[in-house]
This record gives sequence, structure tokens and C-alpha cells, in this order.
Amino acid sequence: IEGDGGDVCGVLFLGFYVIS
Repeated sequence: IEGDGGDVCGVLFLGFYVIS
């Protein structure tokens, strides 16, 4: 899911990674 809303995906991915 890269290319579509990279900002949102990045924030969600980073947030999820940090939470994990």
C-alpha cells in the first residue's frame, strides 16, 4: 500500500510499530 497517502501510511505504520 505504498504511493497512496504515503503520509498517512507512514504515520500509521510508525505509530503501530512504536506501540508494538
